[in-house]
Amino acid sequence: MNPDVLLLAHHAGNPRNSEGAFAETSDGRLIFVYSRYTGDSWHDHAAADLACRESRDGGRSWSGTDRILFDHRESGAANLMSVSLLTLPSGRLLLFCCRKSASPEGTMNCIPCAAHSDDGAQSWSELRPLLAQEGYYVLANDRVIRLRSGKLLAPLATEKSVLQFWSSSDDGGSWRQEGETLVPEGSDCTVYQEPGVIELADGSLWCWIRTETGFQYGAFSRDEGRTWSIPSPMPEFHSPMAPMSVKRNPLNGRLVAVWNDHLDRWDVPPPVYTRPGWGDVPTAGRHPLVLAESSDEGKTWHGARRIEKDPRRGFCYIAMHFTGDALLLGYCCGGLEGSIMLQDLKIVRLPMQPEGSLDFAGI
Repeated sequence: MNPDVLLLAHHAGNPRNSEGAFAETSDGRLIFVYSRYTGDSWHDHAAADLACRESRDGGRSWSGTDRILFDHRESGAANLMSVSLLTLPSGRLLLFCCRKSASPEGTMNCIPCAAHSDDGAQSWSELRPLLAQEGYYVLANDRVIRLRSGKLLAPLATEKSVLQFWSSSDDGGSWRQEGETLVPEGSDCTVYQEPGVIELADGSLWCWIRTETGFQYGAFSRDEGRTWSIPSPMPEFHSPMAPMSVKRNPLNGRLVAVWNDHLDRWDVPPPVYTRPGWGDVPTAGRHPLVLAESSDEGKTWHGARRIEKDPRRGFCYIAMHFTGDALLLGYCCGGLEGSIMLQDLKIVRLPMQPEGSLDFAGI
């Protein structure tokens, strides 16, 4: 069984398809919203709209054409990217993205924005900024979460590697910055980027952070993000400078992590490292792509399975979504024929048994 269910490959006039998120609508459809680039440039600040594909069979098959939800020009942006989707208990669907636009001084602003839909993603409100100030604030894709208390939490990173945590106590109506920020400390780490957060069983929060050290860093909060422990490297997540993703399997309660694993346990060529960023290397070491599970709230990880191993390609910016009988993954997968890893996007469907065990047949 081939787990790949949709490939969104770049082509003339559509130079990149990138960074998406999943959600289920009230009528049982699954949607996947992502950045669809237009024109002839794939760079992060180039023209991109938010497009949608949908599935009516639990993610086994997907619509064959794009539906544009937000046009970057109509939204007053140079670029729209890094989508998060969140369904509230009321059924309202929230969409988050980064809206990039040039400032009068010629610099690029990047502001997280949100919109909502009350009719199953058929229509949307206008995008509204979470922050009033200008600047460059990155909210990575598939990152906004709802805590058991009802608070929404969005982890942001600035160009200066300062992590901020913005929250909403009124279902996204208003947002405020939590008191404490995280900044790199010590000589071993100078870059904090693209953080993610998950709530653990005891109510504490675990934040993981992309760094340039060869490891993901981790930090913890016991007060819903107001204060944090000092971030430290996590040896089990030896990885390039690339984002990790973690979610909880609702069927068995286990945490599931997906990342580029550089531990010496896979039969693939050694990863290629470059200067911070990915330079002129198509993959920049973003292989292999690996999934592992934790039954003890992240203290230990087991059952590591390699999802992707092609060293010519790069795999990153993972979106995760559990259906009743499968785990859906959406991630960048480019690198072939002179392209870079960010230009192509795919959706993979891993079936699950009723108790939540994942089926890796075909991988």
